[in-house]
Amino acid sequence: MHTGGVETRGVQYQSLQAGRAIAALLIVVHHAALAISTTQGLWMRPSAFRSVQGLAFGVEFFFVLSGVVISLAHMRDIGRVYSFPSYLWKRFRRIYPIYWIVMAGWLCIYLGFGRNPDPRSREPIVILSSALLVHIGSLDTVLTVGWTLFHEVLFYAVFAVLIVNRRIGSGLLAAWMVGSLANGFVVFSPWFRDYWFSPLHLLFAYGLVITLLLRRGRVAFPRTLFAVGGAAFVSCVVAATWVGFTVVWLKQLAGLSAAVMLVGVMQLERERRLRVPPWLLFLGNASYSIYLVHMLVNVVIERPLYRIATAHGLGTLFCAVVMFAAGLLVGCLCHVHIERPLLAWMGAGAKIAHSPANAV
Repeated sequence: MHTGGVETRGVQYQSLQAGRAIAALLIVVHHAALAISTTQGLWMRPSAFRSVQGLAFGVEFFFVLSGVVISLAHMRDIGRVYSFPSYLWKRFRRIYPIYWIVMAGWLCIYLGFGRNPDPRSREPIVILSSALLVHIGSLDTVLTVGWTLFHEVLFYAVFAVLIVNRRIGSGLLAAWMVGSLANGFVVFSPWFRDYWFSPLHLLFAYGLVITLLLRRGRVAFPRTLFAVGGAAFVSCVVAATWVGFTVVWLKQLAGLSAAVMLVGVMQLERERRLRVPPWLLFLGNASYSIYLVHMLVNVVIERPLYRIATAHGLGTLFCAVVMFAAGLLVGCLCHVHIERPLLAWMGAGAKIAHSPANAV
């Protein structure tokens, strides 16, 4: 029975699924607190968000995971042009079908129920670029959490060039990373800063490095790497309480810490010194659906939840917990009853390992 791990050289890396689960949970908590903190006309409790804003680094964790997963799954395809159609089909069915379904739900809320926080989301060009996951004339997007998928698709495109031609693809990847690194120090236009050469793309490279390290052989001191990386990641989450979660250097440090932690935990698993519980594997499999739907759930329930909580004297912590639980539950149901059958119907079966953002 397939357990949802990512396989290479006969090793099932279930730790990657666990990583997806943890990253998704961090982001769901982050957005529940954000709703309590900033939703106009409702709670407006900024303090509820300040102490947990660093949980947004679940996105950076997701990006590193994506770099690992794609390189593990397709490293042997590099330079083999005949693998290109299969690669494109696998990436398409993993990202787009369930994303389009959830995006349609957002459009129903925006257009049908008048619950549109950003009028620009109604514009046809924004809807088109959101559907394609390629920015066209605007950096806006219909699905709020979908912004990460635009970067994911860019990474897929660069990796696709690697598959078609190793030399050209390697040059393109190197240039892309150099531009993304430079963008962390130089203020470019929004298109370069937030899309084409976002510093976030360096996180994919961290994932590629992890794969190369593991392919070279045993990584020394895995427990130390796991402990140091985990402690550093938690420190970044805590530091965001004071400096914010949008600071470029802190986001990079969080991603680097996640990468160090992953090297350690994956080596421990390869040595059979780590086991991932089934419930965490399930949440890892469901992480993409959870990521896509949880904010839609927040938007649907936040106003009735606020009225119920106000009428019965229930605090903001109770409301945040309900939002978290509802987003998690609906995401899991979406995975079981929509995403998983859809993948099976499209030929993916149970063997498709998803990436974050995939997002994620």
